[in-house]
Amino acid sequence: MNIRGLIVSLGLLAAITIGHAADPTDVVFTADIDGSSERYVELLPPEFDDRMSHDVVIALHGHGSDRWQFIRDKRGECQGVRDAAAKYGLIVVSPDYRAKTSWLGPKAEADVVQIITEIKRRHHVSRVFIAGGSMGGTAALTFTALHPDLIAGVCSLNGTANLVEYDKFQEARTASFGGSKTEVPEEYRKRSAEFFPERFTMPTAFTTGGQDTIVPPQSVLRLAEKLKQAKRKVLGIHRETGGHSTNLEDTMTAMEFVLSQAGSIPSSDRQAMLSSASETMAQSANADLRADAEVFAKGITWALRYDTALQASDVDLIKRAQARVAQRTEALKAGHMPWIAKKGKVVRGFISAVDGSVQPYGLIIPKNYDGAKPMRLDVVLHGSSKPVGMSELKFINRFDEGDDDKGNAPDVDYIELHPLGRVENCYRWAGETDVFEAIEAVCRNYKIDRDRIVLRGMSMGASGTWHLGLKHPDRFVAIGPYCGYVDTHRFSETPIPNFIKVGPLPPHQEIGLHMLDSIDYAANASMVPEIACIGDKDVFFQSHVHMGEVFAKEGIPFVNLISHGTGHVIDPKTHTEQMRRIGEYAAKGLDHDPKQMRFVTWTLKYNRCHWLELLALGKHYERAEFRASVSDGDVIEVGEARNITRFALHRAVSKLRIDGTEIALPKQPGGKALVFSKSGDTWRCDGLRDEIALTGKQPGLEGPIDDAFATPFLCVRGTGKPWNAKVNAWAQENLKRFEYEWARYMRADLPVKNDTDVTEADVRDKHLILFGDPGSNSWIAKALPKLPMTWTHEEVQLGDRKQPFADYAPVFICASPLASNRYIVINSGHTFHENEFAAFNYLLFPRLGDWAVVKVDVEEPVAAGYFDEEWK
Repeated sequence: MNIRGLIVSLGLLAAITIGHAADPTDVVFTADIDGSSERYVELLPPEFDDRMSHDVVIALHGHGSDRWQFIRDKRGECQGVRDAAAKYGLIVVSPDYRAKTSWLGPKAEADVVQIITEIKRRHHVSRVFIAGGSMGGTAALTFTALHPDLIAGVCSLNGTANLVEYDKFQEARTASFGGSKTEVPEEYRKRSAEFFPERFTMPTAFTTGGQDTIVPPQSVLRLAEKLKQAKRKVLGIHRETGGHSTNLEDTMTAMEFVLSQAGSIPSSDRQAMLSSASETMAQSANADLRADAEVFAKGITWALRYDTALQASDVDLIKRAQARVAQRTEALKAGHMPWIAKKGKVVRGFISAVDGSVQPYGLIIPKNYDGAKPMRLDVVLHGSSKPVGMSELKFINRFDEGDDDKGNAPDVDYIELHPLGRVENCYRWAGETDVFEAIEAVCRNYKIDRDRIVLRGMSMGASGTWHLGLKHPDRFVAIGPYCGYVDTHRFSETPIPNFIKVGPLPPHQEIGLHMLDSIDYAANASMVPEIACIGDKDVFFQSHVHMGEVFAKEGIPFVNLISHGTGHVIDPKTHTEQMRRIGEYAAKGLDHDPKQMRFVTWTLKYNRCHWLELLALGKHYERAEFRASVSDGDVIEVGEARNITRFALHRAVSKLRIDGTEIALPKQPGGKALVFSKSGDTWRCDGLRDEIALTGKQPGLEGPIDDAFATPFLCVRGTGKPWNAKVNAWAQENLKRFEYEWARYMRADLPVKNDTDVTEADVRDKHLILFGDPGSNSWIAKALPKLPMTWTHEEVQLGDRKQPFADYAPVFICASPLASNRYIVINSGHTFHENEFAAFNYLLFPRLGDWAVVKVDVEEPVAAGYFDEEWK
């Protein structure tokens, strides 16, 4: 996020005021349990922004009322729930739940579960609270007892907690529960919250009246006492002279107790925090120095945008970040930036070329760094952590000890770089790019020996080390993965609760795993030394066993230091030995001119190893392998060039033989790179690399769809009249979803412009991600004649599949016909979505390949696959 985008984001949130959206929405839905038509009312908070996360309060009406009671009624209970929701920015959802007299029977219960599911599908909901009065207060307790996993807090106003002993409205309850107390006794018992106090682990508030004869308070008072004895977060407001009602003041007190104890903070407090950050924005001609200040403001924004629950420690971090952005902003104004010379832990940032966002990284500068002699750099990748709004600030806090030197710098011979890598993606896609952008940022600001860059990490960081180290073997002097996974299928079978097994996949998805699974690149360990570690009690131990098996098949020794008796932790003794061995390799430095070359890839995304550059493959996602040796006098013998049709050699070559056949060579001025290509079974030299124009799939333009989001891109929204309103609406929803998911999980505001605002520089410098159809989006219309598909008013055709345009839409990536070295993507962001982002990082693999035809009503591809090597 650049400074302008950051100010916009802060201003957007700071504009929130207390109140409600003007018009509630009456929603009709078909109940899953019996197909009946049911209703609920939705009331949005003020200045509602669907890109943000919100909490919901389910408000359940009393006996004889309906869904509108908590939306319109001015009585204390109803007004209090609405006012508390407005104050804390909650969505209010008030259902009929079957009848004016339902008392939350099985069908009403099923409706509420379905409503919660649908609300979460329609909005970005963090948590669900539940409240109600009288029958609704009882129902709130009942639902929480039945579904405690769905509820973050409960507020029961004048309800009962024991439907077995309660003797009023029996006829209504018999109808709702499917029988009387004697006919279905278990139904009454399981809907009586008093019998299940252990399920009330969330903040709970009750109001009761001592003179209430309609719903006597005794059962609720007993439940409240049990919760107090269990030291739960509970508030009981009992008015001994009170009857069957709760006034506005008590309702607000009860609701605010539940919300505050659950970590909610008033919208006005959020506004104040955001305002303070937006008022102290950094100004500097140096982008890195601006980023050094902006990382704190960005962290505040994301925390308040995506975390609705903030603990006291979270608020403290936000306040600290407010102070830190102000400190660094003032330091920039004064021209005195002490952090740039600080030893020990330092927080810094860079502006990503991918999307213009500010991304943080941590550094540990040793005491003997003097800025004169180039120093070794260790890139340390962090482990897995759930992506939350506070992720940036919690990461920053690990390295932020102020800007003054504390005299506690380590006595080592290397700088440590800790990239954030967009939090939780196993350093894939933009997360991969971030690692290399962070390295470049450090190299700009510190004296780094590029021949002595080490890559290491633990857990997800180890998986990232396997992933990046084996695919970029010429970038690192050694790699040190400490207990990380190496593939998708076998790893997904690890016996860990809630792990999602990845079984047999459709062919286009199975093929795409060759882009990501590190085991497929194990042969490249012949080009970069690896020193792996793992504990023999580690639940992921089999991942290193698996990698060892693959190394053996490749004929490469596998260095795997095993710490006995340890689980998924770093054993100090083993780690010390790992670092000693890494140090030996680092002392030697990179050999940029290896005499033995062996390089394996499955895609031109990973195409470079020292003096070798692969330029074209026979077929993507099939194993490509290059083996060669260099002898005296710059004679190169290529023993294998499997599945490779074009490559360049970036070194002097006096003689070249491929499979024993000598290739005629032109003059090679200054040792410039030469290009060689294969036609049929014959190899020839095409000339100098800088004089060759590449076509077809090539490095940086090889797909799949997801690859477009690892380098600079721009989403383009169509503003014209669509050919098909239904398909265009679907495309705009895709863009809306991508906008949220990119911000929420890839930690940046999505770059978006209207098609009328796109400039020539945008077309030249960025991949264009076009949403709409040839009628609505002018850039689709411009590119259409040269796109690898047929698209008319009547039908779309990709591959062999023709489908009517009335209900089907194309989704694909290809080389842009509008600019060189750029993609065009049609109607797609990342092909994996929130379910995968929020679950496990190993699920972030391509779902569509290069192209798909999608039925827009169900969002399922009817066909998907890959273009050939010529984008056809």
